[in-house]
Amino acid sequence: LYHISMALSNEDIGAKLSAVAASMRGNNFNDAMKGLEDILSQAESNPNITKFLSSINGMLSECLFALGKPEEAIIPAEKSVKYSEEQGDVEGVADGYFSLYEIYRYISNSEKAAECLSKTIPLLKSVKQDKRAKNYETQLAVVRRGEPLSRIVVNIDGQIFELDQLETQLPDIRSTRISFNFHRNRITNPRARFVFEKGRSLGAEGKHSEAKELFLEARKIDPYDPYFPYEQGLAEMYLKNYSAALSCFQETQRLAPGWFHVVASIKLAELLIAGTVDHDTFQILHVVEDGNLTPPQKVVVCQKILELAKLPIAHLHLGQALQQLRRLDEAKRALEAGLQLTENLDDDVKTRLLFQLATACPDAAEKTQLLNEAIACGGNLTCKAMATVTKIIDARKE
Repeated sequence: LYHISMALSNEDIGAKLSAVAASMRGNNFNDAMKGLEDILSQAESNPNITKFLSSINGMLSECLFALGKPEEAIIPAEKSVKYSEEQGDVEGVADGYFSLYEIYRYISNSEKAAECLSKTIPLLKSVKQDKRAKNYETQLAVVRRGEPLSRIVVNIDGQIFELDQLETQLPDIRSTRISFNFHRNRITNPRARFVFEKGRSLGAEGKHSEAKELFLEARKIDPYDPYFPYEQGLAEMYLKNYSAALSCFQETQRLAPGWFHVVASIKLAELLIAGTVDHDTFQILHVVEDGNLTPPQKVVVCQKILELAKLPIAHLHLGQALQQLRRLDEAKRALEAGLQLTENLDDDVKTRLLFQLATACPDAAEKTQLLNEAIACGGNLTCKAMATVTKIIDARKE
């Protein structure tokens, strides 16, 4: 936008574009809309605007989408593509089609979404963006066969792989970066994300009531994103509203089965409602899960938790901490003990226990069996993916 503003000879239009950009950054999409519409109304009298119509319409589409009007965002997005084509801007055309893909994906029109995404691929290849084109080809295949609500994809040096691709396409990853990322079937509304991040900041400061209100606001703006009820559930737990927390986690599971640790969170909320776990234990568990405790500190804390309640999740964290301290025999016993507590064992924690135990197992056959069990259980999607990759790598070593 800075370059757009500098290129325009009309200082008033340049100032308006800068104001629009500032409004969008500040989550003031209504003000941004008014600014863009004002600029477009002057297009006929100011020919300098013509060459920027692609960008202006793209911004207008983004504003409409953010304001909860995805269907209305389609027309300016299509205009953005048209103007980019007229200017010979190949990357602009590709970006425009990708925006249309995301809009159609959001409104559950997978056929149109696939059509738009398919148009981006040859355009990207023509400008040598081969890695991005390859990632879109992978995503296109998923969209065409029916995209799940959420899944884990494997990112290896910027190249995206689906789990079912790994057996035949997994590259040598000994010297590369690999990450396991959640991938949903639609993007998040940017206005909702802005509100949500404010809520997370307040939650991190211990202001859980204020955070809860912002999570509720984000949910009203974008009812599809599982992260909003997930974080609201955590706030409700801190506020001792355990039944409300359970409802939030159940909604998260409905929107995105297996989202992060939602299965374990559902179980923990049920234990809090039943009185099996008290509030202090919940708070300590959350610090162990997401805090910055050192391995020796985690060992001490988990052992104290287990004196009060026999919880599989405490055995998991104890085993992980003991592994980090290279106390492998003790780690193995702690993890195995966690698997024995079947009454309070949910599939999320079970999957993590099985995978962690596999990483601590020196026997190859036993390790493979544990990895298979983790994959079959699948209660934690990240651990399921990690177990899949580990199993493939181990097989290649044989």
